[in-house]
Amino acid sequence: MPAMDAMRLLAAVFAVASARNSSELLRPACSANSKCLGLNGDCCPTTNGRLLECCEGSEAVEQTQPTGATGAIPPSHVIPGSTAGLGPSCENYLQAKGLTSPEDLAVRLQRCTVAPGGPGGDRYAPKPEPDIPGATDTTDLQCQYNSPFGQNSMCCGWRPHFNWVVGTCERNSKIPNATFCDGVPSCAREPQINYAAAYQYNGTHFIMQDASTAGDISSNGVAGSFKDKTGWESVKSNFRWEGGEGDWPTKYAPWGTVEGPRGLTPPAALWVLSVDSFYYGTLYMLSQLTLNAQGHKEHNNCWEWEFDAIEGLLGTVPKGSALPGNLNQLYVTATAQVTGCMPMPGTAQQGNGRGQNFTEPKSFERFCQQNPSAVGCKPWTAEGAKIWHGGGHQGTDRFENLENTPYVFAVVLDRNGFWVYRWRPDETGATGWPGISQTSAARVLPSHPRRILNPSGLKTDVSGDTPEAVILIPSLLPEAACTRSSPERVDFRWGASALGSMGYEMKDYKPGEKFQGAQNWWAHFVDTHQLQDYPLSIAGVPASDAKKALYSCNKREGFGRQCTCKYGASRRLGFLEADLEAGPHFDVAMMLRKMLR
Repeated sequence: MPAMDAMRLLAAVFAVASARNSSELLRPACSANSKCLGLNGDCCPTTNGRLLECCEGSEAVEQTQPTGATGAIPPSHVIPGSTAGLGPSCENYLQAKGLTSPEDLAVRLQRCTVAPGGPGGDRYAPKPEPDIPGATDTTDLQCQYNSPFGQNSMCCGWRPHFNWVVGTCERNSKIPNATFCDGVPSCAREPQINYAAAYQYNGTHFIMQDASTAGDISSNGVAGSFKDKTGWESVKSNFRWEGGEGDWPTKYAPWGTVEGPRGLTPPAALWVLSVDSFYYGTLYMLSQLTLNAQGHKEHNNCWEWEFDAIEGLLGTVPKGSALPGNLNQLYVTATAQVTGCMPMPGTAQQGNGRGQNFTEPKSFERFCQQNPSAVGCKPWTAEGAKIWHGGGHQGTDRFENLENTPYVFAVVLDRNGFWVYRWRPDETGATGWPGISQTSAARVLPSHPRRILNPSGLKTDVSGDTPEAVILIPSLLPEAACTRSSPERVDFRWGASALGSMGYEMKDYKPGEKFQGAQNWWAHFVDTHQLQDYPLSIAGVPASDAKKALYSCNKREGFGRQCTCKYGASRRLGFLEADLEAGPHFDVAMMLRKMLR
């Protein structure tokens, strides 16, 4: 050891000794010092001889080896602590992992350090203070348990501010071979969008946020018509976003700097997308910090969270492989990237902790008591492993979109989860949500739409001609998050999910408190009363219910020139078009196709 380093270490030793009772021995480990809990490695002093501020006044922490059930995680230092305030599921989690306290869990996880300028370096992170009455001040909701590639200081401490991205196959010379659009017919590259809008919940109503709305904005709200080249068509260039690495060639999003869009936060959020045709494409949500940073071409873009309300999946399968559904079946996915601060479910079986009784989603407990044989109410059976509450290509959370067919999508984020609605507007352009129509949306909207009544819209795997439908991705509130995390590894996702739940239950998650940066953001959202006596099938039906034999264009050679994919149509119709479209008899093939249909 160099002489200077030795002197620093010696000085640190004397500093700690003087700060404690002389009978105590110096222990450098952060976990051995009461005010340094949650930090990793050595603190008092560090390996470089530096004495961290948390050492001052720290008390020595007793360190013993835990005794746990078979299969518990490898033991380390056990920190005596109270479990007062914890619910039964979170207490069960500690017991299952052989842990004695939330503090014991905390020392096994890595908490990142927020930079002096805060997340985003005071440039890209939206302001935590609310911009309308009733919105949540997110100052205390910073997330410090990031994925391994999100540990950099710009991302550490990011907060729940979310916003929309629309991705299309419109051609982009900068990304000529985008993976999600390779081989799609020209008609799939021509979306017809009327407007996109964002709404912040204020406790009673959804209030439109102008900076995050793309259309013709007025005191009444937003308007737009693709046919008249108004709304989206007149302003979309203002929302061009070059984020991503070759997935979707053309993207749009509200982005800027700290002074730009605030994004949507608790207590609830709503996004609306109205289209005249959206055969293939995507509408998804990212953190506002990610949108701002990536929009400015920051390499560290803080991709810690993503929710896909609808997304085509061509870019997720190797060339030559079949899609999980037809090209125009767009999937709802909550598991593309998940943060421990806002955990998401997997299968129905996983969401219930692989237990032998129904516990989650809690909001459907009464329904399953009254309908014990209903879809989803027996998650411990083989069926439960085939129902994906987190959505994604393995499951059936998807909407089939037909070409030249108007749809209005509404995506609600509230305490119960993500609610993805789709309506086919009636002859007047109206939808099931008062104030939302095909060509306009009011500035202030009620908290929820009228109840979905059509039976075909009360289960996942929604067909293109269904007039109204809703798909739910359930939330994981603190107790549910502990249940979901119990069978999983103690890592940045599931360990942090459990710790965030415990921090909330013990009211110890704010800056300066014991579990600072450990969050369960779901707990800060409110119920906006979307659940209107719906069956659990809106959260998923078994994947085995989807009949692969009914896919007519789930491979590139079957896409054809025309955007006419329809789930349930004869496969030979798709192949007939694919086989003959490039030949001299294409017109004859189309005539035969029409006759067969």
